[in-house]
Amino acid sequence: MKPISISLLILMLLVSINCTNKAVSQSEDVASSIPKLANTAFLEIDGQTVFDGDISMNASLSKYTNQLLFTVVDDQGQHVTITLAGKDINSRRPKELTFNSPGLFHGYLEIQDVFFIAFARLDADRDPGQLKYERHWSYHIMEGKLKVLNWTDTTFEFEFEGKMGNAEEVDSPDSWLPFKGRIISTDYQSFDN
Repeated sequence: MKPISISLLILMLLVSINCTNKAVSQSEDVASSIPKLANTAFLEIDGQTVFDGDISMNASLSKYTNQLLFTVVDDQGQHVTITLAGKDINSRRPKELTFNSPGLFHGYLEIQDVFFIAFARLDADRDPGQLKYERHWSYHIMEGKLKVLNWTDTTFEFEFEGKMGNAEEVDSPDSWLPFKGRIISTDYQSFDN
């Protein structure tokens, strides 16, 4: 076996570096061609994924004196809305909200900030082109926490978890279903009402 010359080793090293640089450049080109989703939602209830965050959505913030509604909605009308509610909440920016008021399904409390979740998705059994929704309005938050991870004039990001149930299950905690999720926007419209 002949010894490898130094010049051959240098040539092999240069070829290897050049191939690696081309591969990195090509992978960067592929990564930059994948669209980044500005607005997404993930929601899981009782282990079932309601929204998986892999569809592009539009986002908005509707501001009222005692309520702030953060919504992401896709082009078919499927959506997740997080409502922050509290006395004069429009003039404040709470970092964390706790919900421990089973039976409070609308409105706000004067003594603490609370949050609500509304969501709707298209029914998987609908006919092509049909706008038939699988609605989950019967679920209400019974207990939970929401954290504000980021909230600026252009961005909002919340994560939340807790338990949901039907209105008639207020006094039956064993029947409440666990939920968790996240709603993210890096580009939203703001509306004053």
